[in-house]
This record gives sequence, C-alpha cells and structure tokens, in this order.
Amino acid sequence: MEVFPGVRSALFIPADRPGYSQLQVAVGDINATIFGHAEFRAFHESVTALFAKWKEFHRPGLQRIAAGTRPKALVETLSENALKGFRRARLIDPYDVYQRLMDYWAEPCRTMCT
Repeated sequence: MEVFPGVRSALFIPADRPGYSQLQVAVGDINATIFGHAEFRAFHESVTALFAKWKEFHRPGLQRIAAGTRPKALVETLSENALKGFRRARLIDPYDVYQRLMDYWAEPCRTMCT
C-alpha cells in the first residue's frame, strides 16, 4: 500500500533508471515539504484528534485521583484504552503509544524510588 503518494511526488521525480527516484527538493527543504503537505497535515490532525479524544475521556478520572486510588489499575486502564484507540491510526504502532505511556508512568518511580 502506498502511503502519502502526494508527499512522495512532491519530494521525488523518476530518475534515469527504471525503479529509481531522484530528490526534487533541496535537502534543507525536505522537512518543510513533508510537514507542509496537505496529506501529512491531515494525518497529523487525525492522530492529534485520537489523542485529544483519549485525553478528554480520561480527564475526569485523572482529576479524581485521591488517596486510595489504585495506580496499577489506573495505568492499566489508561494504557489499554490508548492501545485500543490508536489501532485506528495509520502509520502509528499502537504498541509504541502504549510503551510511551508506560515509560512516562514509570519515570517518577525511577526518580523517587532510588
């Protein structure tokens, strides 16, 4: 499956050899070309919307954290819902999102438990 065909065509043109491509933008313009392209902006907006939906869904529960809150149960809920929600994202491995959350969650313990 070809992803972002418009981005590809904005960056590359066919080279002299069949099956090869040649960069058609200056190396210093690669990021601006990608990030400014409508296909990439649509992708970014879709991923941002998934994150916003996940965050808003969990905000009330996070605001109610108090003595007696079971941290392991909370992070399990947060991470499993992130895993489920980001399965719909193109080009994003939902397990990478899950791992980022778990790493973020573990960081205070590494700092405070040593």
